[in-house]
Parts: sequence; C-alpha cells; structure tokens
Amino acid sequence: MTSGAALRLDGILLPADAVTKHAVCVRPAAADDCHHFWEWRNHPSARLVAFDQTPIPYDAHVPWFARKLDDPAARMLVVVGPEGRDIGYVRCDIAEGIGEISVGLAAEEQGKGYGPLALRAAAGWLLGDRALQRLRAYVRPGNERSLRAFECAGFVSSGNRVSMRGQDVHELVFERSS
Repeated sequence: MTSGAALRLDGILLPADAVTKHAVCVRPAAADDCHHFWEWRNHPSARLVAFDQTPIPYDAHVPWFARKLDDPAARMLVVVGPEGRDIGYVRCDIAEGIGEISVGLAAEEQGKGYGPLALRAAAGWLLGDRALQRLRAYVRPGNERSLRAFECAGFVSSGNRVSMRGQDVHELVFERSS
C-alpha cells in the first residue's frame, strides 16, 4: 500500500498508515493480568476520573479480580497495542442483555487515540455474544477525554438523566447493528 492510500473507517477517511500504526485489539484477561489491571486502575490519572477515587489495596484487588474472571456475567478484556504490548483494559458487567462497560488505559498510552479503537474492538468482541444486545457506559462530568473516546467509538447519549453517587453523569449506549 502506498503512503497516499486511505481507508474509510465508519464513514471517516483516514490515511492507511494511521489505521495500521494505531491498531489495537482485545483479548480475554487471565489470572496473570491481575497486577496490570490493579496498576492501571490505581494510577492517579485513572483515580482522578473514576467514580470511586480511593486507591484500591492490592490484597483487596486480587480476590475481586479472581471473582470477576469466574463470573459468567462479567467480561474482562485486555487492550493490546499496536506493538503487541498490553496497554489497558475494558470491563463489562452484563445484566438482562445489557453490558455496562468501562475502559482504562496505561497512563503513558493516554492521549494517543487508543481509547476509541479499544472501545470499538471491545464492542465488536462483546457483541459477538448474541445474548448481549446493548452496551452502556457512564462518564463523570468533566471527563471530556473519556466522553470523546466513547463518542468516537460510536456510543451515543441515551438522553436519560442518570445520577450515580450523588452526581449527574453522562449515559452513553452502543446498540448492536442489525
């Protein structure tokens, strides 16, 4: 492919090298991913935008992570970057055909455009489960980077007013394509 080649992705014309240089995928998490999930979630940049901003002790995280891996209503995915390195996670808790999704990237990978790509990869993977019809995400006010990532990945505002932990939040949804 020549350097002038372009690809159309969701109606947006992108240079082909932009797509391949920034390609990400997801894989199911395994027990040995526990420490990475804990590091990503506990980084100050992640805690700043999390609903629960308190640090999570590692000895509390380990049994929680093991329960999530064994939970049939949970999906834990690792985001794999373009160089094959693990760069973040996507979590999904499923109830009544709806998956509540959250994403976190390693601090050094934030701001590189991986968020929307990770969310699209995860949505494709998650919605491959025919029992899952819709994904839902909640974003705190002021977390514009996350809001843009979800919107760029194809999530749209539900139009619902949602309150979580005493604050109004953005609710976004991603519907299965027919």
